[in-house]
Amino acid sequence: ASIMGVSGGMLLVSDDLTKLELERLTLLKKTFQLNSDCEGHTPIPLGIFEEDFPQGMFNPAGYVGIWNVKDVPSKISIQLPKPIRSKGPFMDYWTGTMIDCELSQKKDHISLELPAFGSVVFSV
Repeated sequence: ASIMGVSGGMLLVSDDLTKLELERLTLLKKTFQLNSDCEGHTPIPLGIFEEDFPQGMFNPAGYVGIWNVKDVPSKISIQLPKPIRSKGPFMDYWTGTMIDCELSQKKDHISLELPAFGSVVFSV
């Protein structure tokens, strides 16, 4: 949901929506809203040359998504394409909880711990 939402790209849903549990339906609605906010902007993959798979994505609509594609908890450190205006705190789009992260003095590099296959999305 994080990658597709922040990318602003086409979303395809093949599930029988009448059978979705309320929690999953709420997630789907939030994904559509995030995707709608991000469409029309060209996303920038983050960490694309450091790892086999980009560790995040910046969307000029004002969102950053960061994910851990590993099956173990990991510290993710990402160079942002430009300094961000906010100094935080940053709130996770999905849960509404505060993200525990380190932002560089120049506000162009962010580091955080993520659980195995975990992700966060926040507005900047």
